Amino acid sequence: MANAQTPTKKRLMLVVHGLGEQGAGKTLDDLAGGLWGDQNTIHVDSDVRQLQEEKHADPRRLSTFPCHMRRYASLNDRTNPHTTFAEVYWADLSEADQGAISIFYGLIKTILGLGHIVRAAAKQYFGAGSFAGKIANFVPYMMHGPVAAVNVALAVGLLLLFAASKIFGDIAQKPEVVHATLVLAGVALLAYGWSQRNHTVYYFRIFVSWVGVFGAVLGLLAAAQYFGFELRALKLYTAQALLGPDATAQGLIASYGVVLLLCLKLAWIVASLATMCCLVATCWTRTRADRGDGKRVRIPALPLILICAMTWLWMLVVSTIWVSVERTDFFEDLLSEDLVNNGVQLLVFALTGVLIIFLCTCVTLAKHKIWSRHFSDNPSDINDVFSRHPVPRLLLSGPLAAGLVVAGLLLSVAACFALLQLVVWLLGWGPLGDSFEDWNGVLLQYAIAVAGTIGALAYSQREGIAQALGVGKDLVTYFKVEPVFVGDQKTDAEAMHGFSAPTDYEFTDFRLRNRIHARMQRVLSALWEDTFEELIVVSHSQGTIIATEFAKELQNPNTQLIPKEARERLAPIMQKATLVTMGSPFTHVYNYYLPDEFGGPQSVKEGEMISKWINIFRIDDFIGTHIGPSDLKGKWPVNYAVPAAGHTGYWTDANVITRLRPLVN
Repeated sequence: MANAQTPTKKRLMLVVHGLGEQGAGKTLDDLAGGLWGDQNTIHVDSDVRQLQEEKHADPRRLSTFPCHMRRYASLNDRTNPHTTFAEVYWADLSEADQGAISIFYGLIKTILGLGHIVRAAAKQYFGAGSFAGKIANFVPYMMHGPVAAVNVALAVGLLLLFAASKIFGDIAQKPEVVHATLVLAGVALLAYGWSQRNHTVYYFRIFVSWVGVFGAVLGLLAAAQYFGFELRALKLYTAQALLGPDATAQGLIASYGVVLLLCLKLAWIVASLATMCCLVATCWTRTRADRGDGKRVRIPALPLILICAMTWLWMLVVSTIWVSVERTDFFEDLLSEDLVNNGVQLLVFALTGVLIIFLCTCVTLAKHKIWSRHFSDNPSDINDVFSRHPVPRLLLSGPLAAGLVVAGLLLSVAACFALLQLVVWLLGWGPLGDSFEDWNGVLLQYAIAVAGTIGALAYSQREGIAQALGVGKDLVTYFKVEPVFVGDQKTDAEAMHGFSAPTDYEFTDFRLRNRIHARMQRVLSALWEDTFEELIVVSHSQGTIIATEFAKELQNPNTQLIPKEARERLAPIMQKATLVTMGSPFTHVYNYYLPDEFGGPQSVKEGEMISKWINIFRIDDFIGTHIGPSDLKGKWPVNYAVPAAGHTGYWTDANVITRLRPLVN
């Protein structure tokens, strides 16, 4: 590699990392080592500054984050560093999960977190305040509320019953122990819901409120039996088993599962019917938007796709867990057969969705001949190769999106059968949940075999799954809404349980997104000196969205995120800056699916927001690719394609470094 020339300008290089770079300072070492790893330049100093964030969720506390720095100077003048690298670190706000339990917890949060993106997509696709938009928002409301909460209530009760059996022995013969245990479970759930009632995240607040509701119901039902109350007006055998004077401990335990199964089934039916209504609304909607090139094109039906993906993934994971739990010796006696039958039905439909999505993925790969694509390794003609063979849209491509919709609608069809079962049971014409009784053994063996295979494959690829979850979590983090709820005002309660997400939210409601932008402002404010002559911002993946949105915000005179004094000082600096984006999802993801919220490249105005913009991408990167036209003839930004190597590892890619060297020499 040729030696780099000694820079003549004193510059500050801000590094905004993307996905996967969880270690503070590691990105700096990778980039600086590639740029200055030669005999003319030497690393003279490293430093870490703890910068204070502007605000904290708790006004009584201060929050800090690390800013790693590296300074480089020429061998002939070691006392006068010519380049200072500084990192805008935000990985601690969206940390990747490690370990099986953490990955599972992260998976659940990511699945439910898709509701935040549904909210943003529904606002754009259906329009703010529209009836169709409220239907779309109703599905994530139900998933976060009754569906998730009833699963938590069921799990907490069973875990406490299991603990009681270890302490008191065979609790099947001790009704008073079962009463006390279920009351304790109800009180614990109610206390948790009450303690989290002022949580700022919109959907989490819905979740904990429903957890509290189910806790109160569970505690009251269990306490009613202890005091001898009966609900003779109710003809449900579950309520009679819980509250009847001759109820046994075993009947109490079994009925506990069936009562919550009834609540779960009702919530699932309502959510599924809302999904089908969303499908109808989508078919009648033809939303068009300008992606920044002056042409109004139809945008994808992202709300429906994400709703189906969320319900399918949730049912796949949760039904697998419940069927697996039931196979254990202890819980096999506790869980009712109705719960098992319904779990098997859900699992079969969810696994059928896996097969459909797998086939749709194969169709996408075959259509674009992914395995046979060969690109030139000569960087001199790589742009020409890419313009003739652009990277296909693999992320939510047409066939894959169709597969997700079909998988979600399969569960909606299953919900219709469940509704019919429920009506038949309520009318006394048959038991709840055994319409698959004859097939139960066959289906269970099929489900367990397929689920076991998927589980084994998932465990073997746990690192890749953790990275994929990181991508999902970062997207969810960027769209997570935390509207300000004041006290217990009725308007706030209506906003939270009005069966729709807030549609009049302000940008200040994106608190995690704002914290990331605020960190970039704090780093630039703290480190910029009058002696610096040049600012270069180098970003990757999600970091490119952070950098471009920050540049826009500096030119917004009405912004509440950046103090006026800081904005007036930093805006002229950013106007003269060079922005480098690598593996950016700017066009392929954000502008494609949400063009109103994330405009095209012309929304980052040349000369007004930044001075120079260079985009570097790999020709096989289906997440971060070109920005602007795929023929690469656009002048803003200047696109450089480099040979294939995936989405990660840009910082240490020799071809990328070759493109970056002219900026610093």
